[in-house]
Amino acid sequence: LCLNVLEPIFRKYPNMIVTSGFRHKNSGSKISDHVLGQAVDLQFPGASKSDYFQIAQEIKKLVSFKQLLLEYKNFGTKNPWIHVALSRVQSQNRNQIKTFFNHKKHSYGLSKLA
Repeated sequence: LCLNVLEPIFRKYPNMIVTSGFRHKNSGSKISDHVLGQAVDLQFPGASKSDYFQIAQEIKKLVSFKQLLLEYKNFGTKNPWIHVALSRVQSQNRNQIKTFFNHKKHSYGLSKLA
């Protein structure tokens, strides 16, 4: 995950920060790629909400992935984030892409909501 996802993204976007990575199975997190150490949530300080759509499009071209999620929200900080998962099992890297709004699926693929 670090070598194949985070490093290429960081080279292109040095303002990238990981807001969530590995989550312990007892953290209250439902079973997810985070619990397996195979997913990260990313934010980009200084990027506008509308920039996240373009960043997600670039990530889609830049790295292999199991899942790429662009999440928008209108509560809390209201800042979007991007979730990227990469499986150790190559056949599971199915390039699934979705856009979410307030933790609910908005659409398959990337949608610009800001």
